[in-house]
Amino acid sequence: MKKVSIRSERRKKGFTLIELIIVVAIIGILAAIAIPNFLAIQRKVRVQADVSSAKNIYDATATMIAENTLKTGDDPNKAFSINFPGRRFKDNNENNKDNLKMIYKYLKNDNIYPQSDENGYFNVYVNLNNGKPEIVVYLIGDKTKQLYPEI
Repeated sequence: MKKVSIRSERRKKGFTLIELIIVVAIIGILAAIAIPNFLAIQRKVRVQADVSSAKNIYDATATMIAENTLKTGDDPNKAFSINFPGRRFKDNNENNKDNLKMIYKYLKNDNIYPQSDENGYFNVYVNLNNGKPEIVVYLIGDKTKQLYPEI
């Protein structure tokens, strides 16, 4: 009689194999739902970080043009472009380097890289347009995308 009661007590202490399999299956289903959502949120945050960086670049460029500290040339109708080196893109244009140094100095940051595109870089296009500058910041990488001002 004692042996039967000891065995029944042992059985009640742990989980059965089926109960453990059900728990693992439920955790697997939850992970299958949560991981894609998490990755989508990460991607969205990276894009928002790029838009924020583009806005900072835009503001710095506009301010420096107003203060006449960027080299824009003599022609009031001239357009020019400034490329920000990316992680894998290096710009060797000498005219670009002077303006880029000025913007980096203004922003107090020389590590401005796109977060959403490893191969990408920021490009600032400025059309002086008779003293009324039009500034557009692009992300150039796998695809060219206008970041600021947003379309």
